Amino acid sequence: MKQSWLWKHVESRVGDRVRRMMRGNETGVAMLMALIFVVILIVTTTLVASVLIAQFAPYRRNTQNAQAAVVAENGLQSGLSYLREAEAGASSLLPSTTTDLSKASQDDEYTVDTTSSSGVKVVLNNASDTTSTTSTASTADHTTRNWTYSVTIQFYKDNPKDYTASELVSKALTPGDVRAKTNVNYAAVTSSAYFARYANGRTSSTKPVRVVWAVCKFGTTIGGSSGNSDPNGGRIGMGFYASAPYSQTRWGGQPTWRKLDIAATQIRDVVDDGGVTKGGNETGSVKYVNAISNSSDPMSSTTMMNPANQSCMLATSKVITKVESLSDMLDPNGKPVEGSALIVLPQAYKQDSGKEEYTYTPQCESAGDYQNLNNWVYDSDDSIRPVADQSLCVTGVPISETGGGNRIATLQKCGNSYGPNNQSDYYTDSAKTAQNAEKNDPDSLLNRYQKWAFYNGFINAGYLNDSGFMNGPISADRKTRFSHIEVSSKVGIGADLSYGLSAGHMASNISDFASLDAHVVVATQWNYDLGSAQAWYDVDGDMSDATASFGQAGEAGHNTQQIVNQASGFCITSSDDGNDAYTDTCKVRGGAFDPFCYRNIITGQSLKDNKFGTGVSYYCPVAGNWDDSAGKWRWKTDQVEYSEDESTNGSGIQTQLWTYTGADASSKKCYGFDGSGNFKLMDCAVAPVFTRYNENAEESNQGTFQLGGQCLTEIYPGDKKNGTSVYNRSDGHPSITLAPCGSMTDYLNRKIKSQRWNARVNATTSCSVDPSLCHGGGRGKLTVVAGSNGFVFTRELTRDGSI
Repeated sequence: MKQSWLWKHVESRVGDRVRRMMRGNETGVAMLMALIFVVILIVTTTLVASVLIAQFAPYRRNTQNAQAAVVAENGLQSGLSYLREAEAGASSLLPSTTTDLSKASQDDEYTVDTTSSSGVKVVLNNASDTTSTTSTASTADHTTRNWTYSVTIQFYKDNPKDYTASELVSKALTPGDVRAKTNVNYAAVTSSAYFARYANGRTSSTKPVRVVWAVCKFGTTIGGSSGNSDPNGGRIGMGFYASAPYSQTRWGGQPTWRKLDIAATQIRDVVDDGGVTKGGNETGSVKYVNAISNSSDPMSSTTMMNPANQSCMLATSKVITKVESLSDMLDPNGKPVEGSALIVLPQAYKQDSGKEEYTYTPQCESAGDYQNLNNWVYDSDDSIRPVADQSLCVTGVPISETGGGNRIATLQKCGNSYGPNNQSDYYTDSAKTAQNAEKNDPDSLLNRYQKWAFYNGFINAGYLNDSGFMNGPISADRKTRFSHIEVSSKVGIGADLSYGLSAGHMASNISDFASLDAHVVVATQWNYDLGSAQAWYDVDGDMSDATASFGQAGEAGHNTQQIVNQASGFCITSSDDGNDAYTDTCKVRGGAFDPFCYRNIITGQSLKDNKFGTGVSYYCPVAGNWDDSAGKWRWKTDQVEYSEDESTNGSGIQTQLWTYTGADASSKKCYGFDGSGNFKLMDCAVAPVFTRYNENAEESNQGTFQLGGQCLTEIYPGDKKNGTSVYNRSDGHPSITLAPCGSMTDYLNRKIKSQRWNARVNATTSCSVDPSLCHGGGRGKLTVVAGSNGFVFTRELTRDGSI
């Protein structure tokens, strides 16, 4: 210390003077020197402390900022986990609980705020500092219990990073859009990190220490990732028929079923589109094995439906008001547009009126030049959409249009989706919350006349009473009006399409139908019955099943107690007595209106004694469907239940397939095979137990029911097992059997998904390129596009959360 500058300075100024003054008398010097030492020590300590404090403050701030950054990032990852749950189908995009910021009980739980003026918000108000992997954030923490975060999620059609702050408020999607997954292309996640947020109670909150904002991008896939099935997921020509394929009384005068020489048939080259191989279609002349005749060939393993009896539906590539030539209405390089009309052509047409020679129609090739115009999805929200642009829906006639006859059905922008595949309690909620919301939503598919039930044909899922649309129950006294889709008679070039189109495509014979004269799809006026199409919907009539649902099944599936085959879109169906089972078009309910239950009314018949059922759902508890001859209610023969595999790894589950043929539990029956291998209903005590695999299983098992190492399989006429034709029925209905898994092809040797049941349709779309063309609901599945930490854009906001 004596060597320090301070000591030397004091020594030179004071030391000598003190010593001179005290020479010979040192009294008090020690005290003075002690005081001086204390002063020096205090000064030194103050200087050191100020340096240490100056260094500690920024360190503390930096530590707090670092902790806040970790907490905010945890909030982002919690939001991403929530979105990925919705992607995987484990939850809806919108929670069921309504946000209430005053409730501590909602902490660590995602809720929905529908009161915001800036679109719907998903809110996680106050969560402990940890990354959540479930829809309720964990209460564990990684740093200190005083750190929490909040998360809000909003959804957008376009990238929100390109919006200004004011635009973000107006561009956020509404609850209806998000529930229907309509235009849900982006999600913006805001995460705010707080320290001791509610230290003074929940009535006051501190400001966030740090706020980060990130954008998540969705892609959309429709169905499976591989396979050579047709682009629309169903078989070719499963739309409208010239003659009912299963009415054997007509086969003598209509060549509905014919033997075709496939070996001699010219096949279009297989098309590889972005890694998805589509099966080639027949082209050129139709090669019949037998000489042309006006009767069907006997059913055998090599008999197939006559392509001249089948049809395809195409959207016009522009809006038309009059019929034009096919080349003008159908541009092979075009796509459906808002306002497109719908044209129906035969799958094969007669080349010359004087010769019985037929040519495959190029406009109907599902993998050909017109594939953007002729592939369709009858989606799980009961809308009908072109695969090439699933933002458009087939739209019927508004109730406001009266008089002037039938109108053309057109493509219009789709409304919001409601149904058992969008709201899981759609049919089971006793308060009918979702059904009432659908009726009250002016932009629902239902209120836009875009929701279609199916029972031997497409019928609008809405109905009209004198008191208003969907107002009150359907009348038992034929005072309720309905509308449906029909195919017009031939319309020549120049024909006016504005009104007055005649309906009913049934020709005097198939060869008359099989020409390149266009038919248009019409939606009928709202009538008290189905008028000219009554024969289509009369199960006892010879035109029953004269239409098919484009090889798909709308909402039908596990949620509606039905089992749908992916290859045909048909449901497992039993005969009334249960001694026979096959696949057939599904009875698609479509909400409050179930056409099967109102069969007597829509076909213009009266209800015997106004009978209304009160039994289980198979027996139409809302309306009469009385069978006079049997003296009982008709049961829904395509209702089948099973235990679904809910595992995330697709490990499989043991289950029987059961139904009820009566109105109580004692009527329970199960499906199985008898000693001759026939698929039928039997007592459950002797029925087999299948292994059910869901879509998470390895690809060879996905969507299958397996028994003894083989798969439950639909056999459509012409189908092959390991290269050999195996159809064995005499009535044209697809059969059900067991076959080695992965062994099935159709008559063109294309691999088919006839062993997959209740699985997503494989509809190849341009969704990944242009999400605005996609429909996220129904069989559509949202997928989070990978980016930095799962996001495609991230930035930090000010502490008040502003841009």
